[in-house]
Amino acid sequence: MRRTLLSFARSKDGATAIEYAVIAAILAIAVVAGATLFGSTVNSQLKTVADKVAASP
Repeated sequence: MRRTLLSFARSKDGATAIEYAVIAAILAIAVVAGATLFGSTVNSQLKTVADKVAASP
């Protein structure tokens, strides 16, 4: 098992797979960060609207 993992890591296919995994991880982090930022903004806007509706006569 260890030999298989080492040969995979040393081969070009292993390097390519690792590169794709790093790219996928970076994209996942960017998506989560963007969704968090977007969610906070939407939440703030909805709270503002809810406050104005609650304050109206």
